[in-house]
Amino acid sequence: MLRTAVIGAGYLGKFHAQKYARLASSHLVGVADINETCGQQVASSCNTHYFSNYRDLIGQVDAVSVVVPTALHHAIASDFLKAGVHVLVEKPIASNVPQAEEMIKLARKQQLILQVGFLERYNAALRCVADKVNQPRFIESHRLASFKPRSLDINVIMDLMIHDLDIILNMVDSPDTGYCGQWQCSLVRHH
Repeated sequence: MLRTAVIGAGYLGKFHAQKYARLASSHLVGVADINETCGQQVASSCNTHYFSNYRDLIGQVDAVSVVVPTALHHAIASDFLKAGVHVLVEKPIASNVPQAEEMIKLARKQQLILQVGFLERYNAALRCVADKVNQPRFIESHRLASFKPRSLDINVIMDLMIHDLDIILNMVDSPDTGYCGQWQCSLVRHH
């Protein structure tokens, strides 16, 4: 059984905790959040323990989800990777390319899984049409939703458009390089 934890008990963190709590192959050791009320609430609803400091989970877990503001991804994920813990980090992986590359290098060195949470990859509608799309000539993407203030620490490209880029790269059999805001992105397909 995999000992798991969730760092960050906000909007998305609670969903990660719920999934780990329901998996037969997972024992949800705890939920960590600096907001005690939020952390306690999610931990209680998932029948697990609350931790005010994520570092207290090091040595107690095999895998974690890092679901905190992007500015904290690098530091928190790196602490767990250095401790030999597999990490699923919400997108974007980090605040900048050098941080992302450092995390990837650390995961490889430690022979650990570092997974970025691209939830839209598993959207049932997309999975249904994925094998029907071949050699598209034009792709247009629209994301329509009301404003949510939870992602103000990153730009709209890294918050939302990154999903569309990921979907396109996974559906279209073609290498691509694009310019994403301040980032020069080498976009590659992942299987």
